[in-house]
Amino acid sequence: MKIKNQFLNKKFLFGLICALSITLLGFLVVKDYFDLNNSLKVHNASALDIIDQRMDSVFLEVNNFPGSAANDIIFLSRLSCFKDTINNGKGSELKANGVRNIEKDFLEFLKQSSAYYQLRYIDKNGNEIVRVDFDGENYKVTPKSKLQDKSWRYYFDQAMSLDEGEVYISLLDLNIENEEIENRGTEKNPIYVPVIRYATPVFDNEGSKEGIIITNIYADYFLDDIRGFQRQGETVFLVNEKGHYLAHPEREKEFAFMFDR
Repeated sequence: MKIKNQFLNKKFLFGLICALSITLLGFLVVKDYFDLNNSLKVHNASALDIIDQRMDSVFLEVNNFPGSAANDIIFLSRLSCFKDTINNGKGSELKANGVRNIEKDFLEFLKQSSAYYQLRYIDKNGNEIVRVDFDGENYKVTPKSKLQDKSWRYYFDQAMSLDEGEVYISLLDLNIENEEIENRGTEKNPIYVPVIRYATPVFDNEGSKEGIIITNIYADYFLDDIRGFQRQGETVFLVNEKGHYLAHPEREKEFAFMFDR
């Protein structure tokens, strides 16, 4: 009987020790979990703060890049040489001297800002009347024989629907020339031209809408900043509202929607 009681006491003591050990182990596991969870929260919050700071610095540059583009386009639409030419003739009746004066002023404007690479006056029928370009090396006026019909482009209708003083900002996409995506490289090594367009309608003295002025901004200027934002262990994308890549580490995936991919 005494031996049996000793056995039971030892069994009880062993069980008690096991129970206390399990309780202590559970407490330590829970404590470690909460300590780890708190550490992760602090680490994540710190990481997010760093990302936010870096994003702010990038988008500060992006937002400053076009800067006063809306004001620029309004200013151009009110140039005296431009207004005089429009009021002295309409469409194909625009006087050659007036058109040349617009070309000169447009060229001077392009030379003052590296952000723009193209500036045009498109009449109310969608025909280019004046176009000046900067290809990265040379400034040039497009001869009349090479001016294009842009009435089918989405931005023309959008800009023509605005009232005086309003500015249209296009989607970020690739430039189109002669109804094809512009490629400044080769078929094997293409160099496409990502662009944002600012446009505003122009009016004669009677308030009739006579077309639009439109500027093209070379968007790679700030897309390169976003591509360069990526650090080791990170992957950075810029996507539009439909989820299409505008900036991607694999350049062939950018603007794939324009190639029906």
